[in-house]
Amino acid sequence: MPVEIKNSDSGRGNIITGCGALTGKDLLDALRAHLTLDPEIFSKYRYSLADYSEVSEIAVSSAEIEELAALCQEAARVNPDPLVATVASKDIT
Repeated sequence: MPVEIKNSDSGRGNIITGCGALTGKDLLDALRAHLTLDPEIFSKYRYSLADYSEVSEIAVSSAEIEELAALCQEAARVNPDPLVATVASKDIT
């Protein structure tokens, strides 16, 4: 699976890991599945770490970027406080 999201640190955060060729659909599917698991868990997050250092290429359309932004806005309404960090080996990622 190109994107994996796991809870970490006894539920205080999550780690998003991407690898290989990544598409907007991959990101959207993973985020939708994770955010709908249990809103109570998400409301307790203090951080989110996205590790895209193993992503070789990424293909995301402008429509998918808008959908990703809408998901993030919705998540921020549930919990506006987590710190978010992203690690990537390429600027485009």
